[in-house]
Amino acid sequence: MYSVSNKNKNKNKALNPAAKPVATATSSKKMPSISETLFVRLTFVVSVVFVVTGIWRQMNSMTMMSLIGHEQFQEQEFDSYSTAQEAVASTPIQELTMPYMRKLANEYTFFDEVDRLYNKYGHEIAEYRPVMREWCNHTATCKFGDYEVEMLYMLVREHKPQKVFEASSKKGYAAHWILKALHVNDDTSKLHSFEKSASVADFMNLTYKPRWVYTSGDYLKLYDKGYLNMDQFDLLFFDAPAARGYCKRILANQRRKSTLVVVHDVVGNKKGAGGESVEVYKYLAMAGNAHNVFTMSHYAMPNNLYEPQTEKVVPLMNQMRADMGIVTPCGYNCSNIHHDLLYWDNNDSPAIFFTLN
Repeated sequence: MYSVSNKNKNKNKALNPAAKPVATATSSKKMPSISETLFVRLTFVVSVVFVVTGIWRQMNSMTMMSLIGHEQFQEQEFDSYSTAQEAVASTPIQELTMPYMRKLANEYTFFDEVDRLYNKYGHEIAEYRPVMREWCNHTATCKFGDYEVEMLYMLVREHKPQKVFEASSKKGYAAHWILKALHVNDDTSKLHSFEKSASVADFMNLTYKPRWVYTSGDYLKLYDKGYLNMDQFDLLFFDAPAARGYCKRILANQRRKSTLVVVHDVVGNKKGAGGESVEVYKYLAMAGNAHNVFTMSHYAMPNNLYEPQTEKVVPLMNQMRADMGIVTPCGYNCSNIHHDLLYWDNNDSPAIFFTLN
């Protein structure tokens, strides 16, 4: 605490900075001795030498790494990457390369690859389509575009995944197409579906139940608690507009090589908007591990909102589908994306397809 008189003195001193301070006994300082001065200077010199030496050693170490140690650094990084991929070490190389996804994501090879896939699997789609139309009439659902569900089926057939993850099965329309493809592929692959509503189990085809693993609940909560290992799946299918956060929590942490991903409700209109669009677009733009992006949506087919190939591709694709018996003959109506719909009166097909890692 200062006294009033001290405050006045300080105030007068501030008003008159030129005033000389009154000499007191405590204001005088003792001059350092010669030995003290030499000690301070010597300490400073030693400190400078120590810092310079440390910098030189660090630079020399970096130079040596760039000259003779770079191979060791790469090998160590490669070993770490291999350790993280033990779960897929036995996956055939031809499956990991996924040339069909690269061609579908290239505007110059898109239709040729679509044509190849339909010629390979179109007859299976033609046989199964009437079965699913009857199923849709019974369940009064099936809100999934024809182009996108047929592409989903063909990719499951081509990719031949062993474990497929599905989020939000609804009543099971897409699940049936996936299970049909798995059933034709082999005797071991399975679909793991996660749905909060239990109604999906009521409409499942009994033929596919041995290949179907159903979990009632929120898959994100299971994942956050550590109960769900996503690296076991080689195909991920998301149809859950209410379940936000899967891009950051699941896709960004997916370590499995060449995982195939399908997300519904992305390219919903000519501006590219849809129920899942904001989160997915941010991820595709910024994450760095997503590749081979394409869509069957007429708004951006295969991956260009500004110059889609719809006018070129749709008439040829519909004519091809008609020739295979998938749809009725289209004649002059082949350019109509809604020609002979399976059930739902909308074929915008807003799903987006891509690969991870």
